[in-house]
Parts: sequence; C-alpha cells; structure tokens
Amino acid sequence: MCVFYSLTQKIIFLVILFASLSMQAKKRKSTSSASLYGTYELVQQYTDSSIVSIRFKPTEITFDKKDNRMSANVGCNSIGGSMNVNGNNVQFSQLLQTKMFCEGEPNEIESHFTQNLQAVNMYKFQKNGQLALYRHNILLIVLKRK
Repeated sequence: MCVFYSLTQKIIFLVILFASLSMQAKKRKSTSSASLYGTYELVQQYTDSSIVSIRFKPTEITFDKKDNRMSANVGCNSIGGSMNVNGNNVQFSQLLQTKMFCEGEPNEIESHFTQNLQAVNMYKFQKNGQLALYRHNILLIVLKRK
C-alpha cells in the first residue's frame, strides 16, 4: 500500500509540475509579442552609426495586433503596412507612404525612418521600457510608449 501511495504522489507531482511549466511557457510566449502592440513615439533613429535628429512634429507609430498592421505619422506623411511578429522577431512589409512635399530635414527624417522600418527584423524592450528595433544586432529605432 505504501508503494502505491508513493507512486500516486509522484504522478500527481509530475502532472502539476508539467502543467505549471506549460502555463509558464505559454505566458512567456504570449507576453513577448503582446507587449509590442500599441502606440509609440519616436525617440531616436540611427543611420550609418549616427543619430538622426528629430526636431519636428513627433513621429508616432502604432502596432495593431488585430489586423497585423502598422501605421505611422512621420512629419508630414503617413506610412502603413503589414507586420509579421514571431516571438521577438518582427518584419514590416508592403509599406505604403503618402508623398506630400516636405522640404529639407523632415523629408530626410521620413526617408531614414522608412528605410529603417524596412530593415527591422527584431525588437527588444530596454531596461527603461523603451522599445528598440534592430536589424540583427544593429540598433535602428528607439520608441517610447504613449
């Protein structure tokens, strides 16, 4: 009888342990991509190892989980497109942009932003909560949640 009781306890323990580990893995997987979604404001963007200054209307970008889309207001133009998220990997595709005339620096900021978005393939949240978008391990864009 003691052997049966001991075996039953072990089985129950293993079932509870397995269920707990499964729930932890599922929770970790869903929170990594779920936290990406929402609206952000551009903090910094990089090109050729230098920071592109941002002195005009704040650039905003929204990641929509329901439709797997992104949209951004970049200075005087807007950008929209599809997004594919898998864990911490993200890709933006089919980007469309309005082409209003923007003279000087706003046009350069928009151009860099669009090029950077097309190059992004992963994201990470920094310790300060800001969202960093990368091409492999090269930092391209830093965003803060609105």
